[in-house]
Amino acid sequence: MATELEALLDKRGFVRHPQVDVSLVENSEIVYLLGRLNRPGAHSLPIGRPLRLTQAIAMSGGLYTGTGPPPDPTSIRLLREVKGKRQTYLLSFVEITVNGRLDLDIELVSGDVIWVPTQQNLFVFGSVLRPGGFPLHEGSRLGVEEVLALAGGFKNDASRDQVLLVRRQRAGVRTYRLPVDPLKRAGVELTAGDTIVVPARGLRRVFVLGAVGKQGGISLDEDDLTVTKALALSGGLNRIAAGNSVQLIRRGPDGKKRVYPVPVGKIIEEGLIEKDPVLEPGDIIWVPES
Repeated sequence: MATELEALLDKRGFVRHPQVDVSLVENSEIVYLLGRLNRPGAHSLPIGRPLRLTQAIAMSGGLYTGTGPPPDPTSIRLLREVKGKRQTYLLSFVEITVNGRLDLDIELVSGDVIWVPTQQNLFVFGSVLRPGGFPLHEGSRLGVEEVLALAGGFKNDASRDQVLLVRRQRAGVRTYRLPVDPLKRAGVELTAGDTIVVPARGLRRVFVLGAVGKQGGISLDEDDLTVTKALALSGGLNRIAAGNSVQLIRRGPDGKKRVYPVPVGKIIEEGLIEKDPVLEPGDIIWVPES
């Protein structure tokens, strides 16, 4: 390019014996890194040399190390346009860096989007020895007995015939009663995002699940505990909660579970106290993400 410009300037007589130096000020070829990274954003591809996945993650400050949910380095997504169609590829940072699979450290091309998701958990709450969340890689499956073992097993007061599976689905949240017989529930597979709730016999308790400060059970010590009060006791809605899409899951007189919408955001903003349901023992409050 510099030689061509020098010849053109000399030929047209603008400059005698010109000397031209050409340098690229800005590269329009960009890749985008999003999700659980310390410095997500857009990065220009280097001139004359490849940029690989691990290098791009390093340019973004590495995997997220701050407070809050950690990243899932085994389920990184690459979104790439191939022959006019958007394709998605699943990549594992662990396979590359820990297991030495350098062949998986792919070279990025302009327009690539890298998404580092949040680590997903499987939750067990209620009358078990170690309630809480257990990390589970995306796509992994565990049996009910394996999950209960992670949670330390049942407590003595556990209502084993009332164990519930709460599962997120695109259409909302669904609840399923798990069989008492371990052989009958052997075919049930649990995955990331699922929640097992184990009620205790004779204990008045409600459960708050989903996008709140702290998931788990709350003792029903007051007769007028409402949905918004229970959410406050659970640390409130977190920053990604869909406040007007909260659901109350309650067993009816016929024993069937029913789901009732509770527009918590609207109740709080407009002071609609009459729309704030009073809770009953065994109620489950589900707060979806926005």
